[in-house]
Amino acid sequence: MKALKVAKYQILSTIGAIKIYYFIFLLVLLFFSASVTVSDGSFSSSGLDISTIIFLFVVGLNSFKTTFFFTQANNISRKVFFKGLIIAVFPITFTMSIIDLVINRVLNISVKCVTTYDMIYENIRITESGINWTQSNDLKTLFGTIIWQFAIYSAIFIIGIFISLCYYRSNKIVKVIISVVPALLATSSYKINNTFIGIFNINIADIISSAFGFKSQNPYIGVFSLTILMIIFSTSIYLLTRRAVVRS
Repeated sequence: MKALKVAKYQILSTIGAIKIYYFIFLLVLLFFSASVTVSDGSFSSSGLDISTIIFLFVVGLNSFKTTFFFTQANNISRKVFFKGLIIAVFPITFTMSIIDLVINRVLNISVKCVTTYDMIYENIRITESGINWTQSNDLKTLFGTIIWQFAIYSAIFIIGIFISLCYYRSNKIVKVIISVVPALLATSSYKINNTFIGIFNINIADIISSAFGFKSQNPYIGVFSLTILMIIFSTSIYLLTRRAVVRS
């Protein structure tokens, strides 16, 4: 019961930022829609939901410290805090997944707007004249979009919390390492993959593609892999939280 109260506190603390995000998001969409109307052109947008992923990652980065201080000041155990923190993720991400789908379908009435789900799991052909693609609104596509977005939104949110906790528990040197290493891995990913192919005959890109259902165009494989990631990072958060101390 206490965990649900912590979750409620976390959700209420996040609602304000979500409202501001969607206000700005809709203003940007209205601007582009107006531009299309004025120019009488065709506007194709790929993966507008990427902005939601970035937003939720930032929210995750800012979710740990304030709630942790609040719960410790009210003598709430770290276990209850952890449960409440993780529980709060899912109502937020599920709601935003539905909102993003509704916005996308409304926007597609006037302009072509391709979601990340469409780009990965639907048949899209990119030609010189633009994107050759027709929006599908069958139950399978709608359900798949919501569930996949819900999974990736939740995973990114939890990863954000994990990174925030790592920063909180680390000294200055470790903080620099945490900041630099992911960037180095991202920029060197192509060379790293080629090295693994040459030495171990292992194609990391193919493994990732198969693990997330890119090759088979099966979103539910991706949902399963994202769920495994959520479990791994949630467990890591729990282990790090157990020994976390309140400090300025």
